[in-house]
Amino acid sequence: MTGIVRLDQPPDHRPVLVSLCFLRPHEVRQGQQFDPQPVPEFHRCPPLPQLAERRDPAEIDLWWWPDVNLGASYAEAVEEIKTSLAMAGNHLTRFTTEGKHVPTELLPKMATLAERYAFGEHARPGSANCRLITELGLVDYLADRFAIVGTPAECVKKLERAIEAGARQFWMSIHFDNKFRLIRDFAEQVMPAFRQSG
Repeated sequence: MTGIVRLDQPPDHRPVLVSLCFLRPHEVRQGQQFDPQPVPEFHRCPPLPQLAERRDPAEIDLWWWPDVNLGASYAEAVEEIKTSLAMAGNHLTRFTTEGKHVPTELLPKMATLAERYAFGEHARPGSANCRLITELGLVDYLADRFAIVGTPAECVKKLERAIEAGARQFWMSIHFDNKFRLIRDFAEQVMPAFRQSG
């Protein structure tokens, strides 16, 4: 999995790149990184070589695609997206972890995740994969890397970091049943922090 979806908009043929999370330029084909720090570097550098030959990177319609959830507590919000976090961790371990900026101390755990990941339970809520990332102590790492999750205040803070680093467009990924609850709560409790007055 590349971590990038490319679409072309017919009216102006402007390429649309949807990143599963924040990426450094050389990570586009190799892995995923939800870390606001690389965003300015990504904007400065063409994410794909073929685009570099034809377009200014500033012309690319770039969207960031994190998992998102709000809850009364960080733990409650994370619990509901564990399935997505397990899936993201699995993608991160496929083929190689080289060049994917996984902390050295987590490499053995990521290797175990790759070995024990149950593809028969992929995308299944409450699966063995959810239990596996909990057992390995990877939940917080994956949530920090791939998600905007927690209380409304925690989500606002993470979005502020991303925006300060240069991200401007976000595509919320929701992989649990009560989607309308999240959309309502996000609109009421997070978005007002980013509305311009007047």
